[in-house]
Amino acid sequence: MEEMSTILSDLDEIKSALKKSVTKSDLTDIVKSIVKEMLEENKKEMETRVKEIEDVYMRKCGDLQDKIDGLGLEMESLRELNAKKDTAIRNLNATLDDAMRIANEARSRSNYNEQYSRKNNIKIFGLKESNGENVSSEVCKMLKSPAKVELKEEEILAAHRLPSKFTNAPRPVILKVKNTDIKSRVMKQRAQVKSAGIRISHDVTLLNTRLVQRLSNHENVSQVWYYNGSVFAKLVDSDARIKFDITDDVDLKIRKKLRHPST
Repeated sequence: MEEMSTILSDLDEIKSALKKSVTKSDLTDIVKSIVKEMLEENKKEMETRVKEIEDVYMRKCGDLQDKIDGLGLEMESLRELNAKKDTAIRNLNATLDDAMRIANEARSRSNYNEQYSRKNNIKIFGLKESNGENVSSEVCKMLKSPAKVELKEEEILAAHRLPSKFTNAPRPVILKVKNTDIKSRVMKQRAQVKSAGIRISHDVTLLNTRLVQRLSNHENVSQVWYYNGSVFAKLVDSDARIKFDITDDVDLKIRKKLRHPST
């Protein structure tokens, strides 16, 4: 019993000593110390995490910048390629324009030469056709009767029928005379020949014929005629004569003339 009493007494002394040694201030310092250590650990952990995130971000930014730089190079290459293509297209267009100009000039010259070769030709429509006929003789008779035109067979270089798609009408006649004076003598009597149901005309090339048709169907054209190898037209409400070529843009040429009548 005495030992137990001694132990209890010692415990009371220790408890009393502890109460005296651990104050509120000490506890505050301990808590602060613990919190500080925890904050330091959290800070280090956050810094580590931030550094990891920053590294990932920088790496991705670097990859993205590489891709942007690559795209920039591709864009520059595409711009250079596009510039080369534009130059090539301009060159091709210039070449095409030259080719078109040369082709049109060649086409116009060819048509002119063909028309010139026909300058002494006359086409006759409606001349009765018979088996074994002498076309030159029939033409001379026809011209002498209604038109009183003296055309001798020796003034005719060639006379023959042309193919025709109409089976119920006589085939047209192509007549080639020696010179333009003879042709003019015949063409002056077209009205008298027409009164007999026969029509005579110039031997116009297919391209010039199409040009005459285009002009005849134009709303701003009042008159179209062929003269000395060329096609002419007169506009509505105008006395001006306009010479047309097969390569002309008919609408454009007429618009220009309407805007500037004096030119």
